Amino acid sequence: MNQRLKHLVYLFALVNCLNAYTQGLYKPGFIILPSRDTQQFLIDFETRDICRIKENKKIRDLKPSDILGFGFKGNRFYSSQIIRDTFVEVLIEGTMSLYRFNRIYFIQKTNQPIIKLEKKPNRKVYRTETFEIIEDNDWRGILRYLFSDCQSTKDDFDELNLNEKDLKIKVIEYNRCIQMPYTVNKSNLPFIKISPGMGLGITRTRLILPVLDRKPGIPTLFSNTQVSPAWITEFSSAKIFSNFSIQFELQYQKLKTRAENSFGQPSDKTYFETFYNIDAISIPALLKYKIPLKNFRIALLAGIQNDLMLNQQSRLITERHTNQIIYTELNKQVFRFSKSSIGYTAALAVIKPMGGFSLSCNLMFNSQRQVISALLEDGNLTLHPTFDRYMIYFTISKR
Repeated sequence: MNQRLKHLVYLFALVNCLNAYTQGLYKPGFIILPSRDTQQFLIDFETRDICRIKENKKIRDLKPSDILGFGFKGNRFYSSQIIRDTFVEVLIEGTMSLYRFNRIYFIQKTNQPIIKLEKKPNRKVYRTETFEIIEDNDWRGILRYLFSDCQSTKDDFDELNLNEKDLKIKVIEYNRCIQMPYTVNKSNLPFIKISPGMGLGITRTRLILPVLDRKPGIPTLFSNTQVSPAWITEFSSAKIFSNFSIQFELQYQKLKTRAENSFGQPSDKTYFETFYNIDAISIPALLKYKIPLKNFRIALLAGIQNDLMLNQQSRLITERHTNQIIYTELNKQVFRFSKSSIGYTAALAVIKPMGGFSLSCNLMFNSQRQVISALLEDGNLTLHPTFDRYMIYFTISKR
């Protein structure tokens, strides 16, 4: 299969995956109407710039001007009353409230205007023939002022970081200090969520050897296609990064192939035939980013993978035809692979939630540089061939 045809096959597979997924990740939730009445719907859990609801199998988008807010019981809540024409996530609601829009945080005290907390770039100041880095601390000064009426919370701001965890701890401490009620959203979410799964797919493997100067006729390109099972574990934290997660996979890979080549003139020609039978466990460690779309999810994955050799067999048959005489030589285990190798991996996945599970179609590419010892009769050589894999596989995992 040439390169262009192979790319068309993978593109065709991706298009079919996209057409197969027609539903999004919807969870039971509620919307608050301008009349302050509440209605229950299935709401897209991962879309934040609009409120996407499912009603009688039809999908409808609501803008911030259409409703006062939407949320999920005991989970996230988004309000359109904090910033005009914007759904802002309400992290804590009380006398001291904390909000977030994307990665920007806002804080508000009862009967006071909302304040944006932002860290400005550090400044370089020239002093006595040296440059001094001045860190921006304006946001810490704002918090000191807002928290000044509570003795137990007006200290330790120098160690405070501008992130959700530290800000929530401080705001909760303040509301407790003044003994006023408050609500913490996302409080029932686990800090770390583990989602196991399994998959099955097809792998196209290519092994590319450098040309041997001593035996230029030995084949250098090997390939095969086989079925590959996979076991998957995904680690995510909705309290930290909603769209990012870390995914580990355990894949069984096999390369069983042969190739032929020849070298020389018709009157003195040598034929080479090489066999490989390799079993390996591939362990990709991937950073996963999910992009919520209207009817499905796209995930981009990138990371490294480690291959562990379980079994390796190789055989080289050499036939020399000269003066109508044939000399045959059989060499077993002429190539020895390293037991472990590391490479890089990139993947694209299309995800469809179904009940308590998620189905996904994945296109993955990984490449690595192996280390091979070539055991030749006139001495050993160390080679650095390339292992490339193209995979398409389907997985099912727990949500």
